[in-house]
Amino acid sequence: QVIANNYIVDFDHPIAGPTKWLQTPLGYSKTPLSTRKMAPVHGENTEEILIETLGYSWDDIATLQSEGVIL
Repeated sequence: QVIANNYIVDFDHPIAGPTKWLQTPLGYSKTPLSTRKMAPVHGENTEEILIETLGYSWDDIATLQSEGVIL
C-alpha cells in the first residue's frame, strides 16, 4: 500500500546523499500530499536564526563559534 499510494519520496540529503523518505499517509481531498523539503541538519539554520530573528551580528556569531557555543 505504501508504494501503491506514492508515500515514498526521493530526496537528496546534504549528508546522506540520495535517500528515500516516507511521507505522511494523511491526505485531504482538496490538498494533495506533498513533501517540500527535509528537516534541516543540525546547525543548518543557526546563522539565519541568530541574525534575522534574534538580532545578532556577524561578530557575535564569530565569537559564539570560536567559544564552541555554536557550530
